[in-house]
Amino acid sequence: MLNVLLRKFRIAAIIGAAVSVIAQPLIASAGTNSPLGHSRILASCAAKPLDAIAPTMNWPGFQERDLVLVVFRDQKAYIQNKNDGLELISDPTMLRYGKALTCERFDEFMLIGKDRGPKRRWLNTVPIQELFQTIDAMPMRQYEMRKTQSRRLKPEKE
Repeated sequence: MLNVLLRKFRIAAIIGAAVSVIAQPLIASAGTNSPLGHSRILASCAAKPLDAIAPTMNWPGFQERDLVLVVFRDQKAYIQNKNDGLELISDPTMLRYGKALTCERFDEFMLIGKDRGPKRRWLNTVPIQELFQTIDAMPMRQYEMRKTQSRRLKPEKE
């Protein structure tokens, strides 16, 4: 009986440790002005990231897909704004994504999903339609589109 209880306790401890490791980036970003935890991220170390998104930047498409452009410079992370300005992100966990970009010979972009996993990489330029198609094929995005569609189809209450 005691062995069974100890075994169950060990399993619960292992599961608890695994959950805390998985949730750590989300917990660490809570309460900061970081896009972590609520948006998809297009990470870039390009000198002029807006010029590298081809054919032209599509801010409404970014907003529709809950996508944020994050630029890494001088070991800091910034949110790229519409007006070509950069806003510093005060979340040190964002820097791990910047370290995953090499950018030694080419400008590099990395799409990071809402689950915080890297989804796709591009060198030099990001074809905007390819970016949006990649996001729209993701299961979470499919769910979001179905949810939005069902809201539009619901009749208004009188």
